[in-house]
Amino acid sequence: MKTPLFVFLKGLGMYTAVTLPAIAIPPMYLISLFYAVVYGWFAFAVFTVIWLITKRLTLSHPVRMLLLTVAVPVSVAFALQMIEETDGWDDVWHAGELLLFPLAAVIAGWIGLAVSSEQIKDVCKQEPGEDILDLAGTP
Repeated sequence: MKTPLFVFLKGLGMYTAVTLPAIAIPPMYLISLFYAVVYGWFAFAVFTVIWLITKRLTLSHPVRMLLLTVAVPVSVAFALQMIEETDGWDDVWHAGELLLFPLAAVIAGWIGLAVSSEQIKDVCKQEPGEDILDLAGTP
């Protein structure tokens, strides 16, 4: 279970770097980071479910990575919709240039996923369930 968490945290770190040009308007940058931290957990939950499904299937590493690559924008879209559902922002899908922030989140997620590719490959070679709650064991 810690592998999707590490992918998420790497993606969150990359998001802070990818959106750094928005620091020109500090309130916008800080609000985007707030939304990423608060609503990013919805994306993490969706990504984790997809991760657990792909981990259980017998897939080659490239196919698994392709499915997880598709899971990133799906997860971000779900988190974006949850912003609207929780009244954090009205009509999120018609936000104009502010949709660049979810795009940045997808790009950051893909970078986090790419950086974790070898870790994902190693974890998926383990026995099923071997890393479920083993926070002190192998990655």
